[in-house]
Amino acid sequence: MYKLLHIHHNIVFIDHSRRYVCENIHNEVLFIGVNNEENVAKLKKYGIDFKIIEKSKENIKSIVEHANKFHGVVFNDPTEMEIQILLQLNPKIKTFLKLFGAELYMICADKFLSEKTWQLQPKIQPTLINKIKRLYHFFKRQLKILLNKEYSVKLDNQKIIYQRLDAILIMSKYEYDDLNKLFYLPKLIERQFIDQINDINECKVISQKENKIIIGNSGHRWNNHIDVLDIIKNSENKDNIEFHLFFSYGTESFYSQKVKSLAQEIKHTYLIEEFLDKDEFELIYTQAAALIINSYRQHAVGNIIAAIKYGCKIYLSKRSSTYHWLLSKGIIISEIDNLKNDIENKNIKLSVEEQQHNIDCFVKAVNDYPVKKFINNVIAVLEEK
Repeated sequence: MYKLLHIHHNIVFIDHSRRYVCENIHNEVLFIGVNNEENVAKLKKYGIDFKIIEKSKENIKSIVEHANKFHGVVFNDPTEMEIQILLQLNPKIKTFLKLFGAELYMICADKFLSEKTWQLQPKIQPTLINKIKRLYHFFKRQLKILLNKEYSVKLDNQKIIYQRLDAILIMSKYEYDDLNKLFYLPKLIERQFIDQINDINECKVISQKENKIIIGNSGHRWNNHIDVLDIIKNSENKDNIEFHLFFSYGTESFYSQKVKSLAQEIKHTYLIEEFLDKDEFELIYTQAAALIINSYRQHAVGNIIAAIKYGCKIYLSKRSSTYHWLLSKGIIISEIDNLKNDIENKNIKLSVEEQQHNIDCFVKAVNDYPVKKFINNVIAVLEEK
């Protein structure tokens, strides 16, 4: 039996580690965080052995010693602390990274933001003092990279760090190929479409959809909200539609202020700034006619799955790897370029036949890549010499 350690900083995402549970792998979660009753209770619910270690530089050595007892280690959030652990592990230990996304997309953010979004990003003034500071930080960083003591991943050391990984877990080969044009990536293991089989059981066709459109998944700039709001603002027949922006996380910035300001100019536009529980979240999707995700990167897959489950029409940017991936599964996806025309011609809903078609394609995609196949791919890496 293989022993696999899953290192987590965020307790919300520990549920993802349950997909590795099988008779051939003993799994353990190492949660780097606060050891209190609340966290212990949450960890017990997952049914996986766990260990809690406080987040501290002084604990890195003991974490590495513990991790070296396993055949493999799965990193779920490449913080600087996790990078230190990765680089200090015994090279014989197989290492996996479950790509969250931002850690790479942030390095080349300009390639995944629209022109309107990019124009709203803060710019550093080219003063003499700023130039001197930049030069100082550049040489300091290069020295740390040379000494193998730089743990913040940027373009100049991304390959050095990612070469230490044996495999990377990414949602689709489309995203992998997209990122592989910009970065060094280790061997691909595709992640499963969903984490819970309940997602399939909850699918349903909804014949009576309201004139509601969901925009984005958060207040983060990856959503390129401005472009969407401009399209809506310049569309006829928009006043009989409600627009709901998921805006519950993302830093307050000039960008978010601009989005809020523009949203106020469009009638029946509402910002959802509080976190919703599962029932509240899914209720919105059962009511909504459509979902718009104007991201140029793989993004908001959970929101897109909810839209498929509950019969929403889905608008994506054709620049997104998610757009091409879902099309390859046979799922009906609309281009954001068609949004204005669809609003003006009252074509923002899927027919019941189209809803059922998307559900059938979704179920097939899930069944085509079962848990057993995913686990076999993980074990194949663990067995590599």
